[in-house]
Amino acid sequence: MKLCTTTQDFAAYTSTPAEAVRLFEGTGFKCLDFNFYQMNKPGHPFRGDDWKRDIEDAAIAAEDIGATFVQAHAPAGSFFSEGEEYEHFIRTTIRSIEACGFLGIRDIVVHPVFTYANTPDTGRKGYLEYNKKFYENFFPAMEKTGVNVLIENGFEPNLKGPRVEKPGTGSDLFYFAEDMLDMLDYVNHPLLHACWDTGHAALRKMDQYDAIMKLGPRLHAVHIQDNFGDNDQHIAPFMGVLNLDEIMCGLIDSGFKGAFTFEACYLIRGMNTWPVYRKKWERETRLANPPKELMQKAAAFMYEIGKSILSAYGVYEY
Repeated sequence: MKLCTTTQDFAAYTSTPAEAVRLFEGTGFKCLDFNFYQMNKPGHPFRGDDWKRDIEDAAIAAEDIGATFVQAHAPAGSFFSEGEEYEHFIRTTIRSIEACGFLGIRDIVVHPVFTYANTPDTGRKGYLEYNKKFYENFFPAMEKTGVNVLIENGFEPNLKGPRVEKPGTGSDLFYFAEDMLDMLDYVNHPLLHACWDTGHAALRKMDQYDAIMKLGPRLHAVHIQDNFGDNDQHIAPFMGVLNLDEIMCGLIDSGFKGAFTFEACYLIRGMNTWPVYRKKWERETRLANPPKELMQKAAAFMYEIGKSILSAYGVYEY
């Protein structure tokens, strides 16, 4: 199994994807997840006419350091924005799919529409239809490029609020494998599949082996990240509550063919890194954020963590 991490690891230290890619040189990582998440912000070049330049530069950077892009994450945006802002959200998501086609990436995660504290109760059927219409925006680009779009299991940001406790209930989906499969069957598009986020699932203390086995061949990607069971902290495995044995057994027993991809970009974190923030002190800020060189060492350590996990089960490739 190939070991991968997200380019988001170095997003805070760089202004272009190519710069982020080059910082992985010497960390051990040869497989990268191209993260478009911050590339829908107002004023970002990805929203402009010359958006392809950053993609081409990133491809050159990856070739220079001997790395390959193996999956991707689409831009962030509000499903409930209107007018020009919503159009930008859809447009940059389509562009990210087209960029994947250029970069040779087969799978990109596009977050589903979630209803927690946002949408009125439309009922389960209405929510399925809401999502179907959202993903239909991307079908032409998916079919043109052959790129798979992946839905991802989510979590409720406020763990003290109302929760969906079991699959098949309510209109709030994507916490359980069964509900993800319901959505995939409802949309019924051959290029729509699933990504499983281990940190999101850990917040629910669910049986991740069972979930991975249920998703089976529909599971095309994973986001490997840990937490302390109280928020979506995106720290590295062995640092929180994540049971790695059930995850590895699930991936192996289900015949998973994707990469073991970290989304643990906050192994060390800046002062203003969501969802946990450090106290600000006005007099001095020289230690507010870890230096770039320290983050590179953290990425190299994360690679060793992944290598150890995969080697323990005899599936480590590189």
